[in-house]
Amino acid sequence: MGNGILSQLGINAELMVVVLLVLWIISFIILIVLLVKYNTMKASYTMFMKGSDAQSLEKTFVRKFAQIDRLYEAKEDHEHAIKTLEQHF
Repeated sequence: MGNGILSQLGINAELMVVVLLVLWIISFIILIVLLVKYNTMKASYTMFMKGSDAQSLEKTFVRKFAQIDRLYEAKEDHEHAIKTLEQHF
């Protein structure tokens, strides 16, 4: 055993096995986390696409764009209020 490649390189074989085992366990945990995230995303996508006819998607987009427009208008109002306050001070 003393003439093995690992021994010639000065690497302890038992330590190498332990390190590889730890790396395998970490990889397995990461795999489980990714599968859970994938299943969650898949469920969300399926729920979103349940009413996937053009009308329901269009309604969703119209609602979101209206929300964006309201937020933009609020931002403009806030900027105007801030400028007014700056002018008074």
